[in-house]
Amino acid sequence: MISRVMPVPLGLVGLLPRLRHGVLLLFGMTNLSCAGSGAASGSSINDPLAGVGSLRQDEVSLTLMADEIQIQVTPLSPAVLEATAPDTRRRLSSLVPSGILGTHFLLSVFTEAPGGRAFEPADVILENRGRTFRPDRIRGLTPGWGSGQLRQQRPEQAVYTFSPEVDLELPLTVVVAGVRNSAWESVRPRIDAERARIGASGR
Repeated sequence: MISRVMPVPLGLVGLLPRLRHGVLLLFGMTNLSCAGSGAASGSSINDPLAGVGSLRQDEVSLTLMADEIQIQVTPLSPAVLEATAPDTRRRLSSLVPSGILGTHFLLSVFTEAPGGRAFEPADVILENRGRTFRPDRIRGLTPGWGSGQLRQQRPEQAVYTFSPEVDLELPLTVVVAGVRNSAWESVRPRIDAERARIGASGR
């Protein structure tokens, strides 16, 4: 069988170049639209800090030095941990006591003094809301905690639980063996700014 080629009507001959141009133009615009959409979504995907915190533990902590003992006090409040980097947040969140009401802190102590130094865990108090708070509960995380003696270059850690009435939105002073640190007022704005950045990047 011989197939016949149907001739193109003369009225459409002049339209073919324009139709071909229109199809190509539409195809090109569709590609540009898709590329633009991909670039916009990719910019947020490629931003490693979008929607997550970036602060280190020392940036949300208070540090004191008493009798050659370095003491770091880190709030374990969800509002504080939200501002920390993902790995820091996971590590610190895992230390929060389950089912125990209160305001929780991680206390880390360390000394380089030869022979170590004596340390009494109960000597840690908080001043907040015009009141003095002593720990309701102390849970040691390291084997040497509670022995009363720190060994040289041997870090010790514990989770302290204070009254739920401790308000981290207000001025806070940590007192250890008579040494005071009231720098929370300079730490809290850093946390608030980081949380605001996280909220803005998530919108």
